Amino acid sequence: MKKNGVPELRAERLSRMVLLLQDLIRSGKDQVTSSELGRYLGTSPSSVRKDLGAFTEGRTGSAYHTSLLLDRLKLGLNLEKDTRVCLVGLDLMGMALLNLLGLKGLGWKIVAGFDSRLNRLEQLDLDFPLYPTTEIAVVVARMEIQTALITSDPHEVQKLADRLILGGIRGIINFSSAILRQNRGNVIIQDFSPASALTHMGHLLNLN
Repeated sequence: MKKNGVPELRAERLSRMVLLLQDLIRSGKDQVTSSELGRYLGTSPSSVRKDLGAFTEGRTGSAYHTSLLLDRLKLGLNLEKDTRVCLVGLDLMGMALLNLLGLKGLGWKIVAGFDSRLNRLEQLDLDFPLYPTTEIAVVVARMEIQTALITSDPHEVQKLADRLILGGIRGIINFSSAILRQNRGNVIIQDFSPASALTHMGHLLNLN
């Protein structure tokens, strides 16, 4: 499957490279080679050059300018304009996500938060508006929110996802242990459950 001319798996790898380049730039690294990128990302230099082929003319032994490469990747992946994101679930995991996602300029912007506990909404002072989960559909439609991050109780996740979809959401990233039903038309759903990741890791470790 291709999106904007970039195969989906390649787009996923390039998205990881965007994050890596951000880190390299913050550490003061002006240039990076395909060998270094491959080592950081766990792949081969030739695979890196192949992935970057549509964005640059990198050659074996040549170094990429990190800032220039980052700009080209963001443009090629359509990250130059921020995606409007909401956070559903303002518990400890939700707050942890906010801290992890505190970096700017990565192609997204959190514009709203939702929680089912009214007292929780009153306790928080964040730089975006907060709403009860009963208002999800209305707020998502009104604010033209495109993507949702869900960290809520697994028993509530499907109901919350249905409200998001009703509001016109285009993508859902689910951090709960519940698995969302995928038959949702054009809505892109990604499950990033720590429990699933640990289960998979246990399987991989036991192969050896």
